[in-house]
Parts: sequence; structure tokens; C-alpha cells
Amino acid sequence: MMESEVANTQSDSHNASLISTWAILVVLTLTSWWFKDHDLRPDAAITLVLIISFVKVFMVGHSFMEIGRSPRLMRAIFATWCALICTALVVLALAL
Repeated sequence: MMESEVANTQSDSHNASLISTWAILVVLTLTSWWFKDHDLRPDAAITLVLIISFVKVFMVGHSFMEIGRSPRLMRAIFATWCALICTALVVLALAL
């Protein structure tokens, strides 16, 4: 394989990954909207929407901001930040 063919294959693979990520983000958004039309307890709905939101934040950072291709420490810091902030917001929402 020539160098340009390898680059095209990697580019096609990356584009397919971005499209898959986008599709998952759409499904997660629709899932969040679904909660408003169903009789969930408010605390359960808030918790689920916040968790879904931070899964989406992680996916955007990982795929579109290319944190997934960054050094391991950067990926760990980002994942930890997402988990800690999501947890803090859930705790605050449930405490109020």
C-alpha cells in the first residue's frame, strides 16, 4: 500500500468513527427528551439527564476535540473531571 492509500484509509476510519459518535449523541439527546414525556420521579429524571449529559460531554471531548488521541494523562484528567463534575451536580440537584 502506498502512503497516500494508508492516509486515506485512516481518514475514512476516523470519519466513520465521528459519524458513529454523532449518531450516538443524537440517540442520547432523544433519550433525554423522552424523559420529559414520561412519568418519572423528578429526582430520577434529573439524575438520568445529568448522567446522559456528561456521557455526551465525554464523547464530544474524546472524539471531536480529539482528547482520545492525546497522552494518557490528559485522557485520565478529562475522564476524572467529567465524573467528578457530574457527581457533584447530581448530589447538588438531589440535595435541593
